[in-house]
Amino acid sequence: MAQQKKKSVKKEALSKAMPGGMITVSAKATDASGIMSVLVHFEGPAGRTFSGGTNNINAETGMFDCPIHIPENAPNGRYKLSNVILQDNCGNVSYPLQQHPMKLEFEVIGGTCDITPPKLKEVKITSVKNPSEAII
Repeated sequence: MAQQKKKSVKKEALSKAMPGGMITVSAKATDASGIMSVLVHFEGPAGRTFSGGTNNINAETGMFDCPIHIPENAPNGRYKLSNVILQDNCGNVSYPLQQHPMKLEFEVIGGTCDITPPKLKEVKITSVKNPSEAII
């Protein structure tokens, strides 16, 4: 019996960024009145978010390039596209991901900040003054 070859699915490499670095998200958008702005939002570990936007179109590619600065204290992990906001020159706004969800993500690597919130170890009262001892 001949063995069947498994089909391989080629996955696009996950973009990687380092704290203090920058990524650029490019988007193509059209409208009869023209596009005023494109904003993109990413959400990552522990609800951390990054956003970027532009109102300039790249003449060579015809796309809006949105630079996003990665903060120095960004924790490691995957950041997924959570929202895109488009505004045209007449003030109309659309949220295209609501109708057409898409998967776009990048990963922050090399960070030293954790995503664990601080824990309270102890709380106590160290001094009590009676009203008669108060300084007026």
